[in-house]
Formats: sequence, structure tokens, C-alpha cells
Amino acid sequence: MRSTITSLLLLTTVCCFAQKRKAKKGKYIFELKETSIIQVGSGENLFFDYDGDGDQDLIIAGYNERLMNGSKSHTFLYKNDGKGNFTQDKRSTFMGVEYGSIDVADIDNDGDLDLVITGQDLKRGAKFGVEVYKNEKGIFKKIKTIRPLDSYSYPTYAGFINANNDKYIDLLIEKDNSIEVYFNTKRGDFLMKSKLRGIEKAFSYGIVPFDIDNDGDDDILVQGEDENYEFTTKVYQNKLGRFTSVPHTFKNTYQGIVELVDLNDDKKQDVFMSNIGNSLEEVTGNSGTKNSFFYMSQTDNSFKEIPSNVHKYNLGASCFVDLDNDNDKDLIMMGSRRKVKNSNESEDAVDIYINHNGTYKLYRQNAFQFLRQATIKATDIDGDGDNDVLITGFKDGDVPRTMLYFNKLK
Repeated sequence: MRSTITSLLLLTTVCCFAQKRKAKKGKYIFELKETSIIQVGSGENLFFDYDGDGDQDLIIAGYNERLMNGSKSHTFLYKNDGKGNFTQDKRSTFMGVEYGSIDVADIDNDGDLDLVITGQDLKRGAKFGVEVYKNEKGIFKKIKTIRPLDSYSYPTYAGFINANNDKYIDLLIEKDNSIEVYFNTKRGDFLMKSKLRGIEKAFSYGIVPFDIDNDGDDDILVQGEDENYEFTTKVYQNKLGRFTSVPHTFKNTYQGIVELVDLNDDKKQDVFMSNIGNSLEEVTGNSGTKNSFFYMSQTDNSFKEIPSNVHKYNLGASCFVDLDNDNDKDLIMMGSRRKVKNSNESEDAVDIYINHNGTYKLYRQNAFQFLRQATIKATDIDGDGDNDVLITGFKDGDVPRTMLYFNKLK
């Protein structure tokens, strides 16, 4: 039986890539569609166009002990026919992982998207690590393996980053609870160049690279623990690959979702933090805080906390996505939170918040089936101009589920 992890685990996801097509606005209705996509929990997945045909394909990873292929962790690639029908592409073989992360970028500037994957590989004799795959006409070939872990702690992180502004995408990974930057050598390899100091423990959901100071390279926002095991949030400013911890206005949080979202349509990234402590406990200094945090980017590149109506969530997943085609990002949240009508008790919830001019209002509870150790992703799967939703996780404790919801906007 697969036991459900109830502490120190949060798999966060960000939404991706809505196809550019004119579509009607209105009320959305989601219809669950049965598919042949692998059922997984403790997973990660990503929509991206790996074959250049203009629709969103899918790479999906996670745990399924019922699939008899020599491992309990899996990573599969699915081709989209443009109408939301997915067929497994068996030409590429990947490290099968759970509790991991996946990212895509064009690392060799050849016009297609390459991959990085990390996570816990449950195949017998497997060593935990980070693997980079190059896309060669729709077939992925492994070009780099980094063995970062002597003992595994999950979930871990690997993602692409613009570290030194040389027009070649670099790599950011978590390694034995430290965070390291690898430069792209431009010759199909990545070499470690720097390490972030002051963070002793961080998980994949608390590492967010983005250009905070608008100088063209990526800085890093990190949520985790410091050397004294205190909850902390740090900002590392990047100067051509040299990262320095700098003062900031973000509160210290832990085990919460950190997401980027443009709240006011100024083309600058704002920041959302879903939780302020471990489980439903509070971090020191956040006493009395009832809701998640929103931080608006200012003209001087600082961030100002603004009022939030979004509850605190723990052990869950999130997705900012335009559900009603009004050109702003709504919010899907899944996790444990206080009951709306009884704040002394907690419950598992799947909520939709509608965005009204940058203010989020709880619109619908129990919008989807609740799953543990979940991921949520959204994109226009079937090419009809509205965003559909893919959710993975565990049902009833140990049953892996992959649930594809089509948006029938009216």
C-alpha cells in the first residue's frame, strides 16, 4: 500500500502555454474525459510543443506501482493530435521519477525545446540525479547527468535559468539541500559555477527564478530554512552569474506555494505565497495572518504586500490560469485549509478564485475531485481557445489518478 505523506511535502505547479486563438468569454463548465495517459501520484508534468506542430504535447512523471515495467516511478511523453487526444511517443526514454521537477528550454538555440528532469527514481539500483535531454527532431537524447544526492530528500528541483546573459540557457538545481548554478558551456554541457549561501534546506515548490531587478538575467527567490533551522525567505540578486543575498519585503514562509503572476497587467511578475507556516501553524512574525500573500512589483523593483482574500493552504497545488477568457489569470487551489465557516477546523479543499481587476474572490468550492500529493496544470489542449485542466495525485490514500478536464466555455 502507498502511504500518504502528511508533512514536509508540497508539489507545486505553474500553468503554461495557452494557445493564441480568439475565443468566446463566459461561464466555464468542466467535463472529465477518460484518456490513456498514465495514472500517477507524487508527480510532475508539463505541457509543451516538442514536435513544433503548434499544439500542446505532454510529459508526465510520477508514482504508479501497478504498472509492471520494472519500476514504480515513471516518465512518459505523449503527443497531442491537436484535438486533445494523446498518444504515447515511445521513441524517447527518460529517467522515471516521483517527487521531482521538469523544465523545458532551448538550450542549444536550434529552435526546439529541450528537457531537464530530476526526482526520485525507484528503479532497482538507480542513483538519484538530474538528467538533461536534447531534442533532436522530436526524439530526446540524454546529454548530461548530474549526481547530486548522497541521500534523497524530496521533492527536489531542477530548472533552466538565464544566469549570465550570454544567450545560452543555464541550469539551476537543488543538491543535498544546497542550491547550485550550472553554466551552459555552449558545447552540450553544464558546469557548476556558483552556490547560494544561507539556505540549508529548500524544496522544489520554494525555488523561483525570475528577473526581479529587470537587468536581463534571472535572480532567485527562495523559501526554506536557514542554518539555524529557522523558516526564511531569501532573494538572491544576480550579477552575471554571481548571486548575493539582498534585503527584501517578503515575509518568511514555509511549506507554501510560491507562484509568479502578473496581477495588474503591467508585464511584470508579481508574487503569490500560499502559506505562512508548517501545516496550519504560523511562522514567527506572521501571527494573526489569515490569508495567503500577494506582492505587487513596484517601479523601483521592490515588492509591496497587497490585501489578499485567498485562504492559506498547505500540502497542495496551485494554478494561475484564465478560466473565463477575460484576459486575466484566475486561480485554482488545492490543499488543506481552514473551513470557510469554521476557522477552528481544517478541511481538504479544491477551490476556484475568480480574478476581478487584480482582486481574487472565492468563486467555487469542490470544483474538482480532491487528490493528495497533487499537481495542477492548464493549457488549451483541444485548440478551441479556452484553457483545460490536468490534475494528478492520489485518490483514497494510495490510488494514483490522472484527471483531464475539458473546459466547455459557454
